[in-house]
Amino acid sequence: MTDASPAVTAADRDAVAPRAVRALLVTVVLTAVAGNLFRAEPLQSANDRSRWCTVESLLSGNGYVIDEIDGTRGWSTIDKVRHEGHFYSTKPPMLPTLVAGVAWCVERASGLDLRDDTPTVVPWVLLFVNVVPLGVALALLGRIAERHSSRGFTPLFVVAAAGTATLLLPFSSTLNNHTVAACSLVVSLAAFDRILAGSRSFVAFAVAGFFAAFTVVNELPAASYGVAVFAVLHWKSPSRTWAAFVPAALVPLVAHFALNVVATGGVVPFYAKYGTEKYVYVHEGVPSYWANPTGIDASTESPLVYFLHCTVGHHGIYSLSPVFLLTLVGWWFTLKRARDRSERSKLLPLAAMGLGLTAIVLAFYLSRTQNYNYGGISAGLRWTIWLIPFWLVGMLPAVDRLATPRGRAVALVLLFASAFSAWTSARSPWAQPWLFDAMEQAGWIDYSEPEPTLDEPLHTLIGSLPGLRDETRPSWIRFRTTEGDGRSVWLLLFDHGLDDEGGHELRYAVSPEPLLLGRAHVVTLRPEELRGTDTPDWQRESLTHDPTIWKPRDARDGFFPFGLPEPARFRVRKIEYVRTPLRRDAFECLHCMATLDKFAGENGPTLRYYAETWLTDEVPFGTVKFATTVVNLDTGELVSKQVWTAIDASDFPTESPIVVTPSR
Repeated sequence: MTDASPAVTAADRDAVAPRAVRALLVTVVLTAVAGNLFRAEPLQSANDRSRWCTVESLLSGNGYVIDEIDGTRGWSTIDKVRHEGHFYSTKPPMLPTLVAGVAWCVERASGLDLRDDTPTVVPWVLLFVNVVPLGVALALLGRIAERHSSRGFTPLFVVAAAGTATLLLPFSSTLNNHTVAACSLVVSLAAFDRILAGSRSFVAFAVAGFFAAFTVVNELPAASYGVAVFAVLHWKSPSRTWAAFVPAALVPLVAHFALNVVATGGVVPFYAKYGTEKYVYVHEGVPSYWANPTGIDASTESPLVYFLHCTVGHHGIYSLSPVFLLTLVGWWFTLKRARDRSERSKLLPLAAMGLGLTAIVLAFYLSRTQNYNYGGISAGLRWTIWLIPFWLVGMLPAVDRLATPRGRAVALVLLFASAFSAWTSARSPWAQPWLFDAMEQAGWIDYSEPEPTLDEPLHTLIGSLPGLRDETRPSWIRFRTTEGDGRSVWLLLFDHGLDDEGGHELRYAVSPEPLLLGRAHVVTLRPEELRGTDTPDWQRESLTHDPTIWKPRDARDGFFPFGLPEPARFRVRKIEYVRTPLRRDAFECLHCMATLDKFAGENGPTLRYYAETWLTDEVPFGTVKFATTVVNLDTGELVSKQVWTAIDASDFPTESPIVVTPSR
């Protein structure tokens, strides 16, 4: 009895071994990526929250309007536009619509809810949206590399680089269009490469067309790839291009434009209207972020400086991922042998396309001089992520030539240096690269905005002294806070007039009842103590004894109006917009903070006191909100916190809760 199975040659065994190792490598990479995904925080930045808002809105039956979810704590985003009285995500609707379908399936299978169980649902959704496509892309990249390389080491190196040393790694932990486009491009390239190798399969043409178009709808500059691959395939086989490539490509393209019409009322996506009134608006007193962008989003660098930082600077392709230096060498080898008919010359179309598209994309973003922000706060040039497959394929000739132990050592050094950049941003890509931080600390770059300052020093939670409105009705403002047990507590502050030395006699009362009766605490402040150069003599504070006045158990309330147990100077942190019950529109405020460390007794812990105040000239006493916090520095435990918000005031249409006779 003879064995009918074909003979297995030594060459076959040599090919099978690297494939098995490559499969194991892909498994290890995907396990690491998935593990990182489940450890990462959900809703990491305004960018991915913008898409998640659309996903949740669709699941909740609100369509593409994100008004409700954007107002939910932890979901708000700056990447939104104002259109016909509603908020919409700036992101094209196709990807969030597909993700909403995945999220719906996860919710039904698990019984969980995206909004209520965000930390659990988000990673499972991203597992199917990011990690599974990445696995397919890595496997196909390995096949392409095997087809165009002569060394078993080369496909392994390319797969390892793709999964551990590029921006595909950190961005796989968040919802974004860039990794989706990159994985889609790999599928299209694999089919395209088969056709270049001689295949005339209608399936290959259809796959190349569908995924080329899907790449385009996720990355607008990828339209150049779509045109290029169509032109090449049309030259190869016009009939199959029109019969398979074009109909397949129309599916994502038609879906993209149809969903744009549903979401925006037109075929043009919202992000194409950057700089218009849809981005730049004021809603309920709060201007959009894009009306006055800050930090790196407000960069005004020259095209040359921008190009340098995009290539070898703080967001540089080659400074953060030096493994792509092998791509430059590989392109040089491929173009140099362009006339060679050897097997390796079959890489020429892919290399030429990768080089040309890289130049086009860089030129496109260099032309957008109004938005030189490097993709905002992110781990690298995120708008180049979709080009990574071209760069990986382009390095094949260079890696092949590094066959010696010394050559492979050089390649591995470049790989590990690139992996360092990728893994330092693995938990969240929405932070500046390590090189950016290093250059900033060294003083080589500075994208910070000039910090707002106070005209004069401030030592109290109070921003100004309003004075009497008339002889019987002082200026006043009332705040409210909520205790840990859910009870509301009110604080009334009013100016009772001037004392004999020209100081303002301020009175304040704290009560569990909104109607404040009885006598109050008295604090005398002079203008120069409030916002002048003299430190307030807070020891002059006196408490008029009256058992009918309720006093909170927490001694911190005795620190009003200074916020701290000892005097300290407040510093401006930033400008914020604060909403209060005083009016519908928010107040533009200076957020100020003072801190103080103090021992709690001889053997007690060290406590850090924080006092914060939000200042505006539009209300009496210049303060619409203040907060006091105490933290145990020895344990890191939060000891206590109270936040007081203005609910009514004398300059707003409300009935005064007090009628007093001046003490003068």
